[in-house]
Amino acid sequence: MKERKDKNIESDYLFVSNRDKPVDRTLINKLFKTYSEKVGKEITPHDLRHFFCSHALNSGMSVHEVANQAGHSNIHTTLLYTNPSKSELLKKMNQL
Repeated sequence: MKERKDKNIESDYLFVSNRDKPVDRTLINKLFKTYSEKVGKEITPHDLRHFFCSHALNSGMSVHEVANQAGHSNIHTTLLYTNPSKSELLKKMNQL
């Protein structure tokens, strides 16, 4: 985001080309494949989306805010990212 600011790139899209146009899914998939090979683990755009939604919810954003940012038309899609771990559930149960 800092690089975008330094280059005066303003866009509603997270990934933009050097021409300030949205990057298409083919290029995104190629980039993810390249970086997956470098780290030795498959990483997909869905993984990035899941990471964002899970961490945004855990950081205090409301389900409605996350749904809006993720482009979910149905709030139930966003609710799929709210599955707490066993340790999180136990911690909350112990607070009762």
